[in-house]
Amino acid sequence: MIDELRIRGLGVIDDAHLEFSPGFTVLTGETGAGKTMVLTSLRMLMGEKVDSSAVRSGCDRAEVDAVFTLVAPLIADIEFDGDELIIWRTLPAHGRTRAAINARPVPLRLLTEIVGGLVTIHGQSDQWLMRREEAQRTMVDSFAGHDKLLAAYVDAWKKAVAAKRHRDQVVESFDKVQAEVQYLQTMVDAIAKLELAADEENFLNTQIDRLSNANRLRDDIGGVVSSLDRDGGVTDTLGNALGILRRIERLDASISDYAGRLEAIIADAQELVRDLTDYGESLLDDPQELERLSQRRAQLEELLKGRGQTVSELLAWESAARDRLVELTDAGMSPDEAEKRLQEAQQRVLTAGERLHHSREKAAKRLTTAVNKELSGLAMKEATFSINVTAVRPASHGCDEITMELRPHPHAPSRPLGEGASGGELSRVMLALEVALGSQTRATTYIFDEVDAGIGGRTALEVGNRLRSLSRTQQVIVVTHLPQIAAMADKHMVVAKKSGTARVWEVAGEARIDELVRMLGGETTSLAARRHASELLGLAESQE
Repeated sequence: MIDELRIRGLGVIDDAHLEFSPGFTVLTGETGAGKTMVLTSLRMLMGEKVDSSAVRSGCDRAEVDAVFTLVAPLIADIEFDGDELIIWRTLPAHGRTRAAINARPVPLRLLTEIVGGLVTIHGQSDQWLMRREEAQRTMVDSFAGHDKLLAAYVDAWKKAVAAKRHRDQVVESFDKVQAEVQYLQTMVDAIAKLELAADEENFLNTQIDRLSNANRLRDDIGGVVSSLDRDGGVTDTLGNALGILRRIERLDASISDYAGRLEAIIADAQELVRDLTDYGESLLDDPQELERLSQRRAQLEELLKGRGQTVSELLAWESAARDRLVELTDAGMSPDEAEKRLQEAQQRVLTAGERLHHSREKAAKRLTTAVNKELSGLAMKEATFSINVTAVRPASHGCDEITMELRPHPHAPSRPLGEGASGGELSRVMLALEVALGSQTRATTYIFDEVDAGIGGRTALEVGNRLRSLSRTQQVIVVTHLPQIAAMADKHMVVAKKSGTARVWEVAGEARIDELVRMLGGETTSLAARRHASELLGLAESQE
């Protein structure tokens, strides 16, 4: 509940301090006195958007703060210590709004989540919202208390939406995936078929060059062998030189070393001759082998295009392609399988939706009975309130269309609330709904603005009684112009404006009678008017 409310620099309010109590509180005052700004301040604390034009002229900002006392069941739901919340929000004339809870800066969405869960405000705009099917459905769900059923349906719906999106993606990409699989498999098979070695390029280039130039190589190698091994050639010359060294080594023993080195050179030359001869004899013309190797090199060059510059890079590409094939094969799903999963998800939506539908039907019947009972006490005994729960195609909120209808009297047709119900009728239906929902809601404070629209006399007394009834379980704050309702309150606060500035204060005793006389349209000095006001207060006390 709200304990205190402080307003500074908002509209006609310069500085106001309101202290609230449990039970039923009314705010009264002449039109334009500033009652609307009190409600605006509360909407600010609920995180609602408020235009900077609401900042009082001459002030650089408006500030609102309030102290809330939490009831025990709510403490665990809010991540703050203790049972007291201090909510603060500032609205600058220029710049960004700021908010805090217990001196901790918070985003506006947290105000909406926390304060919006503690306070419910009803005004003329809320009557318009109440005509909407979405708001009516929310009321039925709140009354039913089937949060788990609703959460299960929403979860099934989201999964079905995801399954449909996945099915569409699978169908759209299936041909592309198949084309990619076919391409990768063809390339992998082609690379594997070649059985490439790491030095494949050098080997092919060497072998092709050798086979392409076999005749020239044989001729040149033959010339080299001839220059080394013919009579009078290099080996003969080296042999003659060795003979000389052997003859003179007896003259100088150190020459033996030179002779040994020359002898080794001659042996190497002879071995070189033999190797070159073998190499020359191996150089045979082989056009078929040359063609085979040339084709292999062409295949390799074709495979390298766009996949690497070397065989090592090509083999790395092949490895990655194999991994991608596994990914496409394992993670991929056929359109048929995707369609099957979608149908299974849609069936789960229907199952969850049917359970939710039955729960809503039961709740609608109970809520209808409760509201009609309340309307009977709000001078609408001939009216009949009803809730139709019609099965429709599944949507994000369920498989139901919920419509609240009102028949003002037995001879009138039953029509949706949004089609024909007057403002006064809507005010009383809204009040009846809130009284019926009171035990099912988390909100501990109800604020009504113009709940008295279009009513008066005995009806106003009944509305006041119902508001007081609601205030026995929840804190109720009402902005009203009707003395019959104001007289029913436990606490009476007056908003008045003087010289462009509004102030708020509590009235009791004679001061309260003065305010009720004003609301009755009489003079405060009129004994008859004061007696009438006193009678209203007495009537309220007698109905306790």
